[in-house]
Amino acid sequence: MMKNIIHYLKLLSWKYFPLLRPAQFKIGGKLKISFQTKIFLGSNSIIDISGNADFTKSQIYLEQSILKAHDISICNSDIKLYDTSFFVTERAQINFCLFNISESSVKGEENFRIIAYNIRVDKSKIHVGSYFCILRSNEQLGIINLDHVHLKGGNNTRIQADINAVKAELVFGSNSFVNKGSKISCMNSIEIGDYVMISYDCDIIDNNSHPLNYLGRRKEIDDGFPNGTKKSENFEILSAPIIIKNDVWIGMKCLILKGVVISERSIVAANTKVNKSIESDTIYYGNRSKKLVYD
Repeated sequence: MMKNIIHYLKLLSWKYFPLLRPAQFKIGGKLKISFQTKIFLGSNSIIDISGNADFTKSQIYLEQSILKAHDISICNSDIKLYDTSFFVTERAQINFCLFNISESSVKGEENFRIIAYNIRVDKSKIHVGSYFCILRSNEQLGIINLDHVHLKGGNNTRIQADINAVKAELVFGSNSFVNKGSKISCMNSIEIGDYVMISYDCDIIDNNSHPLNYLGRRKEIDDGFPNGTKKSENFEILSAPIIIKNDVWIGMKCLILKGVVISERSIVAANTKVNKSIESDTIYYGNRSKKLVYD
C-alpha cells in the first residue's frame, strides 16, 4: 500500500519526492500535488493528511517532524520543519510564505491563515484559534521572527504587523486586528485584548532595543550591527510588559512604550507617544487626556 502511494505521488510530483526512512506518509481523502512541488521527508517525519490537501509550487522539508493537516492548501510556499510538530485543522491556508520552524510546535484551529510572510520560529510555541489570520499583500512579505517565544491567539483576529520577539510571551485576544505597517518588538510580554483596533504604522515596543551602557552598544556595532548582529547577553536591555486591554482603539502612527497599561475602552489619538498608563474610558492625545462620555 505504501509503495503504491509513493509511486502515485512520484507521478504527480515529477521532479522530487524523496522519502528517507523511516518517514511516513498517510493520506485520507483527496490530495492534489502540482508537478513543481518538492517534498523531502527526513528521519522520523510524518505527514498525516485527512481530507483535502493542495500543494502548489511548494517545497516542504521535514526532519524528525510531524505535519498533520485537515483540508489544507499550501501554495507558492517554502516550508522547512525540524524537530517540530505542526497541526492545523479545517480549511487552513499557507500562501506565498517562507516558513522555517525549528524545535517548535504550531497549532492552528479552523480557517487558520498565513499569507505573504517570511516566518522564522525557533524553540517556540504557537497556538491560535479559529479564523486567526496572519496576512499581508503579495507585493511585500511581512516578517515574523520568534525565538523562545510563546504566542497565543484568540478567534477571528487579523495580524498584518511585523513581529520580532525573543524570550517573550505574546498574547492576542479575539476579534482584534493590528494593521499593516505596524511593528511589534517584544522581549518581555505584550498582551492585546479582545476587540482591540490598532491602526496603520504603529510601533509597540516593550524594551529599550539596546543597552544603556555604551560599552554594550559598542559591542553591538563591533559585532556587525545592524547587519545580523546578536544582542550581547553581557549587557542588560531593559524591558517591561505592555498590556492593551479590551475594546481599545489605537490610531495611526502611535508609539507604545514599555511598561504601560492601556485600560478598557480607551482611545489613543493618532501620532501619540504613550509612555505612561492610561485609565479606562479615556481619550489620550499628546500628554493630555479626557474622560469619554457615552450617549
